[in-house]
Amino acid sequence: MDNDYYIDTQFISSEQVYLKHNQLITPVSTSLEHIGKFARIDKDYDGVVAGGFIFQLTPFESSEIISKFLLFNLSSPLFYKQLKAITKLSGQALYNIPKTTLSELLIPLAPFEEQELITQKVEKLFEKVNQLWK
Repeated sequence: MDNDYYIDTQFISSEQVYLKHNQLITPVSTSLEHIGKFARIDKDYDGVVAGGFIFQLTPFESSEIISKFLLFNLSSPLFYKQLKAITKLSGQALYNIPKTTLSELLIPLAPFEEQELITQKVEKLFEKVNQLWK
């Protein structure tokens, strides 16, 4: 790929920067329209690290259910409203999410069994939405 940069592993200071299964990522510095966009890492990516302007959120437990539930929560209008409230304009066009402030935001966590049910229902709804787009 033309846009990829390669860094010798001797310059990687921590294993934590590698993209791992069930992590969530979001841009740190971006346009206002991209604030609050999260993605879930669906597998381990050996030797692949996130760029300098990407937050990696790693759940305490690597679980499909927990990471999907967190993704749905973090992508919700309620969390987006919280993110917009802490976002700071940096320069003329970019907005930043301060890491310390992000860590203070509240994320509602249901008991694991409820997370599983909610995740299953949301995934079924997304399947229906995808069918409508075909």
